[in-house]
Amino acid sequence: MQAFPAEKPFAATEAVKVTAHLGLRYKHVTVDDFNAGGFSYRNESANLFEQNVCAFPRRRPASRAD
Repeated sequence: MQAFPAEKPFAATEAVKVTAHLGLRYKHVTVDDFNAGGFSYRNESANLFEQNVCAFPRRRPASRAD
C-alpha cells in the first residue's frame, strides 16, 4: 500500500488551529476463488485508489508563566 498525504494548517481563531488533510492511497488486491450466494468468483485482482478529505481542530497549548 502506498499513501500520499498532504496537510495544511491554518488558524481558525487565535486559540484554535485547523489542519486540512487530503490523502490518496493505492492498493493492489488479489482475490482467491470462492462461491457465494449462487455466484462463482474466479481469481481476480484489482487496483484500488482511495481518497480521503477531512479537517480537524488542534488547540494551541496555553502559554505558561515562568
